Amino acid sequence: MGRKQEKVKYKREPDDIEIFEMEHVTKLGSYVDDRSRVLASKAKAGFANKLFEVGISERDDPEKRLEIAREVMQELRPPKKNGRPCGYGVGVTKSQVTKFSFDLRRMRRQGVSSENRFLLNKVVE
Repeated sequence: MGRKQEKVKYKREPDDIEIFEMEHVTKLGSYVDDRSRVLASKAKAGFANKLFEVGISERDDPEKRLEIAREVMQELRPPKKNGRPCGYGVGVTKSQVTKFSFDLRRMRRQGVSSENRFLLNKVVE
């Protein structure tokens, strides 16, 4: 089931735990391996405990729910190896990702400031 189908199913964006399950459960409904099954059960238990500690139900605050699910998964997943960012492919370093995001923010800032100047000139005229 894809993320769009999950969004329709839950009427919200799937959290990190649900995404993990989408990636590690077969079409028949079983986990791909025992390690995935154990991690998913620990994640669900940790998520329920944190929700109880915070004192919110699963439907109260969707943003807080996503944040708690992300925290739980970050605690359970092993640390990244060799300082490499996860999900960017082979050979990409953390500094390359950081430089790219810095350049992207700078370009966006320049675009917004030039647009603001253009609009200000239009208003003045």
